[in-house]
Amino acid sequence: MNRTTYDHIPYGWGIRVIHQDHTRLAGWWNGQPLYNDYWRLYYNFSEGATIRLSSKTFEIPAHCATLIPSGLQATGYVEGGFMHYFVHFHVMGLPMALQGKMFPEPIHARPCKHIDGLVEQWSTLANDEDPRDVLPSYFLAESISAYVFAQCWHIHSINLSTDWRLWRNHPSRLTRLHSWMENRLDEDLSVNRLAEQTGYSRDHFRRVFLEVYGVNPAEYVTQLRVREMTHLLLSSHYTIDEIAERTGMVDRHHMSRVFRKISGESPASYRKKNQFILNKIQ
Repeated sequence: MNRTTYDHIPYGWGIRVIHQDHTRLAGWWNGQPLYNDYWRLYYNFSEGATIRLSSKTFEIPAHCATLIPSGLQATGYVEGGFMHYFVHFHVMGLPMALQGKMFPEPIHARPCKHIDGLVEQWSTLANDEDPRDVLPSYFLAESISAYVFAQCWHIHSINLSTDWRLWRNHPSRLTRLHSWMENRLDEDLSVNRLAEQTGYSRDHFRRVFLEVYGVNPAEYVTQLRVREMTHLLLSSHYTIDEIAERTGMVDRHHMSRVFRKISGESPASYRKKNQFILNKIQ
């Protein structure tokens, strides 16, 4: 893999796959809401699938990786029927608000033999592998997602937004802090502790954080915790109590209140709605 592809992304970023699989697209996909809790990568070997976002329609070309950023409310449509390969993932180490502003709509990756080769291997594994051993296709899906995301970031970072420049002006402190927070969601993440990690005074830290992230530190910590709750609800068999403990909540009731405030539904309801993902976990 060409390492220079990653030079435009801050140190510490990464991909965490929630789910990867394939299915046959047909009439059932028409009008299907595409969940906006995570990034989605789509790859089809045939034409005919589209995504509708408000009044705009985006084609999913054949043999072209398409990314649907987290946070977009979209629906899927298809003509005919064909196999559809997909990955659901989170982008770690980059502010979620920045991701949304950098990528306000679906993105098509540039044609690339490297991606095509990886997808060919992935599709072969997905069709042939023992369902009890999904790790080989999981790691391929992770590689494809990371490569495509890095390529798309490189293309879009040419027109750097104000938000990206602000983030880039504080690379070492804020990049380290973001990764540090993601790895300590079960701990105390008060403003005082976060400010101490950056070396800023409490007041200066709050001003810089709000300027770069667009929300105050407490709100952003809550967003990170809810994202982790989402990941654990979809990719593990941990109980609600165990997930609450792992994400810094007082108990399951506290977790339910926080989760419902942001997602609009309870953790149990969210998990049940996405049960098809849990059923893939052996």
